[in-house]
Amino acid sequence: MNKKHTIISLITVLMLIILPLSSVYAQSYRFKVTRYDVQAVIEADGTLTLFYEMDFENDPNGHAIDFVDLGMPNDNYQLSNISATINGTLVPEINHSSYVKGAELALGEYQIPPGGTGTVQAKIVGITGVLFPYDHDDRENYVNFQFMPNYFDSDADKSQNTDYELSIVLPPDVGSNEGVYYYPDRWPGEKDAVATLTVEDKRVIYEWHATNANTHTKYLFGVAFPASAVPESSVSSSKDLSQGQIDNTGSNSVQFFPKLLGNICSSMKFLVPLGIIILISIFSSKKQMQETEKRKLQYLKPTLSVEGHGIKRGLTAVEAAILLEESLDQVLTMILFGLLKKEAISVINQDPLVIETNSPLPEGLYDYETKFIEALGHEKKTSQRSALQILIVELIKSVEQKMKGFNAKDTKAYYKDIVQRAWSAVEGANTPEVKSAQFEHTLEWTMLDEDFSGRTTRTFMDTPVFIPRWWWRYDNTYRPYMSSPVADTAGSGNMASSVPGLASSSSSTSSKPSFSLPNIPGATFAASVISGGANMTNSIIGDSKVFTSQVTNRTNPIPKTSSSGSGRYTGGGGSSCACACACAGCACACAGGGR
Repeated sequence: MNKKHTIISLITVLMLIILPLSSVYAQSYRFKVTRYDVQAVIEADGTLTLFYEMDFENDPNGHAIDFVDLGMPNDNYQLSNISATINGTLVPEINHSSYVKGAELALGEYQIPPGGTGTVQAKIVGITGVLFPYDHDDRENYVNFQFMPNYFDSDADKSQNTDYELSIVLPPDVGSNEGVYYYPDRWPGEKDAVATLTVEDKRVIYEWHATNANTHTKYLFGVAFPASAVPESSVSSSKDLSQGQIDNTGSNSVQFFPKLLGNICSSMKFLVPLGIIILISIFSSKKQMQETEKRKLQYLKPTLSVEGHGIKRGLTAVEAAILLEESLDQVLTMILFGLLKKEAISVINQDPLVIETNSPLPEGLYDYETKFIEALGHEKKTSQRSALQILIVELIKSVEQKMKGFNAKDTKAYYKDIVQRAWSAVEGANTPEVKSAQFEHTLEWTMLDEDFSGRTTRTFMDTPVFIPRWWWRYDNTYRPYMSSPVADTAGSGNMASSVPGLASSSSSTSSKPSFSLPNIPGATFAASVISGGANMTNSIIGDSKVFTSQVTNRTNPIPKTSSSGSGRYTGGGGSSCACACACAGCACACAGGGR
């Protein structure tokens, strides 16, 4: 073999050795992100500010994390608008990345060594082109913002239980009752955002938090808000939406179909699957003060407006009242009368309401009925009110849980139809006795009619209501009268009751006791049920609106003041392969796990 052939052979051998080593070297990054904090701030001028903060735990056998590739939402950013730190020290150099569509943070001498930990922070300001038109019948002149935070290559990122927090801050001019948010895509935590307000400028923040997330899954978040909050020039034209579209599926929910784009990052393509992100409408009024008062009475989460499939049957009348968001004093009145009908309690005093529990209690009481009895067993009114609030909160959560997967709109219509059929049965009865018996049987359902009082009056206008046998437990002035057989030796065996409405009986030969029920006009009965019951419950809960707002604070809270400002820190970070998007239907992808 001559010298030339020997050199070529040596080069070939060296190439066979070096190339595999280069491949192994490039794939040797291995780390975990233990904490991940991302904040997307939509500024008053319609630009986007991003904050990232990440705690890295490098594998002892991994390569040093020497570069951080931070993906950007689009190309509308400037390197001069990016600042970053590593463990509080400024990153030596920031360049355009050759690996992702974004920036490269060169850690230099501050690289995170194998087995070491480090916190990378980054702040990017002035990103434009992130807002898009959002046309919807119930949300005219709104804009849409979709955001996919920085993520990593799963070959390098081995995160499993990252403490992950994502927040979106709306512009300053968005009122607390005007913003709406999307259910996040692929998110493992609670789908509903926690709404808070910043202390200084009262800006709305939507926050999602999970402890079982990771930093290699592509989570997608989004919000919508009035276009008037940002300059018109900051909103991209509708043609930029390409194939993205918003489909109206109801007054309280919309479906969002992301467009399919071919964004390519580091020669790898990722197609966002066709999915549905359901918009939850929380606030709707133009007059903020009036809407805030109305909002305090909306104790159900808007998630019940999410379109499901089928009707949820089997709810009790009380649970149906919760679903229909009837006033809570009426709900408590329904519970009260349900217990009276079951002869589980007797009313000893009406104002303030004092009950006596019958022993033994009848079997088959619902959980909320048992807790109602327990609540009124407290001596102090404040303790009773607190216990009733807990009862209602648990009842609301129970109804929300039962409604998961079912169509709320159809279910509400179903129970409204039950109310109408209950009334039809009462109104169609042939005799006063049957009409009264049917009325008693369906009392809780007929109470759900908005015009219960007026309809009761009209139905029994010419026919009195025969009081149910249990009615005396509610109002003992109408106690049924039972007479024993009496020998009429004086020739006068009449025994008349002093109770109003009770029919008299007379017999000198009867061998059975005489039993009769009083009757009262329909209007009087209706007033006794609605006004009397509400007055009794209000004697404990106080102002119904205040009581409801206190429940709402637990079940469907209005945004509260938060100590967080519009930005959490002066720097944030990202590592390894990353990509982000902030368009109305976008696809993001990137490759590489850290070079």
